Amino acid sequence: MHLAMAFIASIGKLYGDGGLQDILTSSGTYATASSILMLQGKHYTRGVRALKLVNEAMMHLLLRSTERFAKERGLPWVDQETILLVNNLDVAFKNGDPDTTRTICSQLEDAMTALSNTLITSREFGRKQSSTFSYFVTLT
Repeated sequence: MHLAMAFIASIGKLYGDGGLQDILTSSGTYATASSILMLQGKHYTRGVRALKLVNEAMMHLLLRSTERFAKERGLPWVDQETILLVNNLDVAFKNGDPDTTRTICSQLEDAMTALSNTLITSREFGRKQSSTFSYFVTLT
């Protein structure tokens, strides 16, 4: 637990003054004093929850931005076929069907590789365009 608290404090040291504390307080999620103490590693459970919330929000924004980037440039992104494969994978996994699960996983591998490459390309482009993007993309 103390190691995790030190980790939270290190994130607070790196990103607290760079906008993380402002995000936590201006969103109305935490009070100013609470966010300061969380980012110092003092409130473990609150700190973990706050970092999870920020990560979720940042990933949501990153994925929406990457989707727009992919569509503008004609790069691969999530299509109906990929969504169908993921849904079929969920059903096969819940049914305990290992053969079907393996087959669908191998079919998804190519789609996931293409999506991963699009995400990497989008991040590299964003880093070149904005130092703020480069700073905050390290949170995700």
